Amino acid sequence: MGWKFIILFAINLSLWGVPYTEEVLSGEFATYMYNIPGERTIRAGATQKELYTMALERVRKEAEEIFAGMIFGYRFTYIPGDKLRAVHDNIKITPIAQHLSGKLIPYAEQVQNGTLYIKFRYFLSAPEHVKRSAWEDSTSYMTTGKGKAKNQNDAFIQALRTAIRHYFRSLTASKPKRASGLLFLTDVPQQFFSEGLHGYTLSVGIYAATYDTYKVY
Repeated sequence: MGWKFIILFAINLSLWGVPYTEEVLSGEFATYMYNIPGERTIRAGATQKELYTMALERVRKEAEEIFAGMIFGYRFTYIPGDKLRAVHDNIKITPIAQHLSGKLIPYAEQVQNGTLYIKFRYFLSAPEHVKRSAWEDSTSYMTTGKGKAKNQNDAFIQALRTAIRHYFRSLTASKPKRASGLLFLTDVPQQFFSEGLHGYTLSVGIYAATYDTYKVY
């Protein structure tokens, strides 16, 4: 089945009572219509309409979270694993903000091989435009990351971990003891499904990063 475009007539964004800017973020998001590997099983007997509604809710939620990551960014703390020192690899990613004040609009969708794909446009509010512009104007290091996992969120975190590793490897030849900083998504991540696993390829900007090193011994 090909793309079905959702036609919106006479959209006047000012009718929603929030001042909008001309800046628009857009991207494609996807989720399984049926069983979700690593997460949960859709209940037996669900109608096609119910499956679609549940999938649509998941895709919309992910779109909101990703656009928030592009506008507000994340704080991160990363402790690289070290077998010699018996240190376990640990990463903590915290969204700086998640509430969006702009308008999220789907404009095309398709179902292919049991997967729902939806394209969204997000119209930024004036305050969000200021925040997004601040990220883009900041002195940040651009890098990429890729991750796969059974759970969708785990795959996203794995991709962020890879991007953070790439960044600190460019700073120091020694493994950091602990690293922290801020990062933001520069674009909507590319999502893929492979052998029952969720996957992400993403680009980030890393800002205000610091790290501690081990003492030599």
